[in-house]
Amino acid sequence: MQWPNIAGQAVFTAEHHMTYVHELRTGDRLSVRVRLLGRSDRAVHALVYLLDETHQRVSFVMEEIFLHVDLESRKTSDWPADVAEKIDAQIKKDADLPFEAVTSGAMALR
Repeated sequence: MQWPNIAGQAVFTAEHHMTYVHELRTGDRLSVRVRLLGRSDRAVHALVYLLDETHQRVSFVMEEIFLHVDLESRKTSDWPADVAEKIDAQIKKDADLPFEAVTSGAMALR
């Protein structure tokens, strides 16, 4: 099954905190990386990095709380077991990255 579309589920942003670090200019090469920090039954805490590949630096960081939503009921719902397992594996992998996950301190999983 192609989750979430076929399953009638989606991921909504509940909260985010953005920090602009360096300007990107026309012609700069960029990439995006996502670091998962943790999850609850219905949410994920993540950091999203916009990297300036041209100048080898971080341009932007967004800290975000994502919610798993059932599109029929329009309410949050538990992650499907197979999805939760994949999220947990990525959280474990990301915890081993060689740099600190700096957060705003303004948000957390409940």
